[in-house]
Amino acid sequence: MRTFTSIHSVIFPVLLFSLLLSSCGEFIGLYKEVRPETGALVDFDVFLSGDELNILYDSVISDRAALCQTKRDGSLRNGEINIRGYTSRLLPKKSFTVTYANQEKIALDAGGNPWFEYDLAMYAYRLAGLQGVPEFQARALFVNDSYLGYYNEVELYNKKLNALYNTEKGELYKILLTDFGDDFPRDFPIYYRSEKKFPDNENFSLLSELLNNTANMSSQEWVEWVDENGDLENIARYMVVRDYFGIPDTDRLNFYIYFHEKFMILPWDSDRGYCDTEIGGNNTLNHRMLESEEFRRIYTEMMNNLFLVEGPLNILDKLLSYLDLRRELLDPSVPSEPGFFLEQGDYVNEYESIKDFFNTRGESILKSRAWKKINPL
Repeated sequence: MRTFTSIHSVIFPVLLFSLLLSSCGEFIGLYKEVRPETGALVDFDVFLSGDELNILYDSVISDRAALCQTKRDGSLRNGEINIRGYTSRLLPKKSFTVTYANQEKIALDAGGNPWFEYDLAMYAYRLAGLQGVPEFQARALFVNDSYLGYYNEVELYNKKLNALYNTEKGELYKILLTDFGDDFPRDFPIYYRSEKKFPDNENFSLLSELLNNTANMSSQEWVEWVDENGDLENIARYMVVRDYFGIPDTDRLNFYIYFHEKFMILPWDSDRGYCDTEIGGNNTLNHRMLESEEFRRIYTEMMNNLFLVEGPLNILDKLLSYLDLRRELLDPSVPSEPGFFLEQGDYVNEYESIKDFFNTRGESILKSRAWKKINPL
C-alpha cells in the first residue's frame, strides 16, 4: 500500500491545479487507479455522465442540479445532486446535497478540518434529549470512482419532525437574519431573509409574530407570551448545549425555528464552537429567553445536570467515549485525504483540543459573570 507521502507526491501537481480552479466549481479527487485506505468507512458512490458532471460543477453558482445515481451498501438510487452552499464555492473540498424522487434530501458534508467538532456537538444535542437532530454517518465518498475523501451523510430536517412532536401542522424555518434588535421594524418582510422548509407555502405569519415579539415586546409582555408559546424544555436543551460548546448561532452559522404547538429551536451549523464564550447566545431571541424566570430555572438545572455536576445525567463521559470511537473510525482514512491542506497534525490537534476543552469549560462557565447573573446561588 502506498504511504501518505508517496500518494501526495504523485498527485500534488494535480491537486494544486484543482485548488486553483476550485472557485469555478471543480473539486479535488484522487486518480481512479489510486485506491485509498479508508478503514471502516462505508463507501458512498455517486455516478454521473459527462454532461451531468459539468452541470454539477456549475451548480455552485446556479440553481441547476445534476442527475445522478448513488450506491451505498449495494443499494442503487436515482436522484439529483448539487454543490451545497455558497461557501462551498471557495473551498476545494465541496459539500453536496442529494435529492431523491420522494423528495428525501441528504447532505454529503465535507469532513476534515473539522473532523470531530460538528458531529460531536450534534451528538450532544441528541444526548440532551432534543428529538430530530440528525445523525452523522461517516462515509468514503467516490464520484465516478474518484475518491473525494471522508464525508458525513446527513439526513436534512424534514416532515418527520411532525411525527416526533405529535403534530400534523408543523412549520420549519431556516433563519437567515443577522439579528433582530430593538429597532427591528414590525413590518419587516421576514420572507426576504428566512427560508420556509415546510409546508410549501408563503405564509410566514408564525415566524413573523415570533421575531417581532422578540424585538418589540416589553419584558413583562415577552415573559408572559414566551412562557405560553415557547417549548421551554426543548429550547433549553438547545441553548444549554449551544452555550456549553460556545457555538455561534447567527445567519452565517445557521439554525432552525420549528413550530409544533409551540416554537422551539433546532441546531445546524455546529463546527465553529469549542471556545470559552459567554453563555446566552449570539442573537436577541436567545438573550430574551433568559428574561423568563421559569426558563432560567429549567436552563440552569439542565446545564448543571448535563455538564457541570457529576451525576447520572452528566453526558461528558459519553461525549468522550464517542470522540474516541470516532477517532478509531477515522484514523485509517486521514492519510488518504485528497485535500493536501488537511494535515495529519491538524487532525491530532483537533482531537486533543476537544479533550482539553472538556476539562476546562465547566469551570469557565461557573466563573463567568453571565452564569452568576442567572444562577446567583
